[in-house]
Amino acid sequence: MKTLGEIRLLRDHVKKLMLSSKISNPQSLQDFDGKLAALEGTSSRRGGGNDSFSKLNNSFASVFNILEGTDMPPTSQAINAVPALQVSLKQLLEKWDAIKTTDLQKLK
Repeated sequence: MKTLGEIRLLRDHVKKLMLSSKISNPQSLQDFDGKLAALEGTSSRRGGGNDSFSKLNNSFASVFNILEGTDMPPTSQAINAVPALQVSLKQLLEKWDAIKTTDLQKLK
């Protein structure tokens, strides 16, 4: 997933910045990294649902494997899972866009 790669690259950059002694407000970088970690799916938060790109990526892969793994018609559960995953993807992409346009700009 392209977005997951973008988040990982940005987190790597933020980590390098946090190690720099030139940062005036390290807490803001830590807060920003926490938001990125939550979106990526590597934060310590626990919970159900597809509230991270990693979880969502795994869910899409599972549904794809179910749909492709048999010669039988898809079950109603597999068919119904796709729109729900699409809604989750839309919500996560909106959060990612907000972070890029608002939070990232505040750090500059």
